[in-house]
Amino acid sequence: MKFRSRQLLYMVLVMVLLLDFYLIFNAGNPASIIRFLVPDPAYDVTITVLISLLIVVISFSLRSQTDQGNTIKTLLQNNSAYIAELRKKNQSDEQIAESFMHGLGAKNRVVKWVLRGRVLRHLRKLP
Repeated sequence: MKFRSRQLLYMVLVMVLLLDFYLIFNAGNPASIIRFLVPDPAYDVTITVLISLLIVVISFSLRSQTDQGNTIKTLLQNNSAYIAELRKKNQSDEQIAESFMHGLGAKNRVVKWVLRGRVLRHLRKLP
């Protein structure tokens, strides 16, 4: 993702976050600014939830485009000779990923799980 589009997406995220905070604290308010779009206050919670889901989607999109994936890919490419040597010793990609994860020293189980998936994805692409 290009720098300009990332900046634009961050600005949109901030604006949507501000709107969401406003809607959270003004749900059901007859004088809310969204009355010109949705006259019935019964839909305020639904609109707030949908905007919150939009925030999640934008956040995941921004997170998936970070340099972490490129860093993992670069590390694996730099160690491709060693990885080829391990494959010649009949080690599976899962075993190689586990040893790589051990070398990274990730302690959080969720972080380990996410990183392991990325490492495996990049390992499968290596020759």
